[in-house]
Amino acid sequence: AHAGGLAYAFARLGLSCPVYATLPVSRLSKLALYDAHEGVAEQSAAGAPFTLDEIDAALSRVSELKYSQTVLLSGRAAGLSLTPLPAGGSLGGAMWRVSKALEEVLFLPRFSHQKERLLAAAALEELPRPTLLLADIGAARANPLPRKAREARLGELLAHHLARGGDVLVPVDTCFRVLELCLVLEAMWAADRKMQRYGLVLLSHVASATVHLAASQLEWMGAQVTAAFDAKRTNPFAFRHVQVATSLEQALDRPSPKVVLASAADASHGFAARLLPAVCAAPNALLLFTAPPRPGTIGASLLASRRVRASAAAR
Repeated sequence: AHAGGLAYAFARLGLSCPVYATLPVSRLSKLALYDAHEGVAEQSAAGAPFTLDEIDAALSRVSELKYSQTVLLSGRAAGLSLTPLPAGGSLGGAMWRVSKALEEVLFLPRFSHQKERLLAAAALEELPRPTLLLADIGAARANPLPRKAREARLGELLAHHLARGGDVLVPVDTCFRVLELCLVLEAMWAADRKMQRYGLVLLSHVASATVHLAASQLEWMGAQVTAAFDAKRTNPFAFRHVQVATSLEQALDRPSPKVVLASAADASHGFAARLLPAVCAAPNALLLFTAPPRPGTIGASLLASRRVRASAAAR
């Protein structure tokens, strides 16, 4: 959403300013916008809100930073310094420290307290107390299960519906949280021979490029990933079970029952939207959201209607 707003602001609103991001966020954002452009263009007569050239022009303005790399701003922001720090949750995700003299602002647009397969948790307790903290409260309101319990519950849901012959559609983002989900499912399939009877597909217009780029960003990942690579020379994104597809035909060619991770995360466009009618019509299929869809989208409407039916059934 942030990257899409950036491209739109440069292309349509006349924005002209320096832009800073970590290297993975800059490069994965370009892939995410390419995928969103194709997905929206396929379904909307009005087309996407910006062109591929406008995406390239906006992302070319980004200065790519490493974690803990400080940049001194100039112009109207002269005297300020900007430093990205690991935020967890997504590859290259950052907390931003903005400093001037003895004053310090810590901006947390998105962060994760939990250590995961791909990334370490945000080390908030290691940071000095800032003058001002600006944070997304979504993470504070969340009360997730412990990681092992969450993954076990996911495995139970998938196994139940696959064993009944139903396909499972998981709407996902293109390049960020989907990477953690791919590692979870890859490990699940590797550990359970019964699950290996079923297909596991990652579907987006840029799925192949996403996996290739992620595989080259080991230095941005958690210590567990880098230690495994150093010891065994195994790259976590050299998948044996996750099959990459960049067209609907490639995904449908995989025999059912199968799990399909398809963009977009709220099923409002892209391959997830195109697969949605068939999944909703199939008696044994499952539509599985791993994060709340954006309000006002088809995904949010489907979840709301499900809750209404469940509430009525309980009365």
